[in-house]
Amino acid sequence: MKNNLPTVPQVILWDMDGVFVDTEELHFQAWKALINRLGGTLSLSEYSPFIGGSGRDNIQEILTMKNIKGDYDELNSMRRGYYEVLRKGGVPIISRNIKLLRNFMENFPDIKNVVVSSATIMDIEENIKAADLQEIFETVISFENKEGLKRKPAPDLYIYALEALRVTTSVCIAFEDSKNGVMSATTAGIRCVALPNRL
Repeated sequence: MKNNLPTVPQVILWDMDGVFVDTEELHFQAWKALINRLGGTLSLSEYSPFIGGSGRDNIQEILTMKNIKGDYDELNSMRRGYYEVLRKGGVPIISRNIKLLRNFMENFPDIKNVVVSSATIMDIEENIKAADLQEIFETVISFENKEGLKRKPAPDLYIYALEALRVTTSVCIAFEDSKNGVMSATTAGIRCVALPNRL
């Protein structure tokens, strides 16, 4: 009789923001602060489609949606400033997903764990530290790894991860929290499990 059970993956590709650290809430509050300063309001339902994308990619669409004019780079820098202030108040961790990761490590010690994130390398490393996962990840994949990589929901980061790790989609699985993240992984041909957070 043929065994139809899925094989244990060799590589798990983890998103970081919204999976292990609840920075998506901080990003939302930073966007609200920016839009409020510019005389508008931003609801969670308006912001939700942008979760998992980068600030640089989202700024034009959000400002157009709110009919706000301005220099995109300058306003994105202002938003980033609000985010950094919020981070200083502490980065909430998502304990259930950290426990899931550690369970995988305990039961399948040969699996490689890799971060695939649209964030900067500096932000990823700070988030890994906040979640106390410094010893876990073999590799960190960011849009900064290679010139021209597009952030999620484009599949670029996952395709680059496959190339850098020299593996095929058949031996990988991804974990994401957002629609944009799931789209990025599945467009690259990688099985993906969604771990939604509050946002």
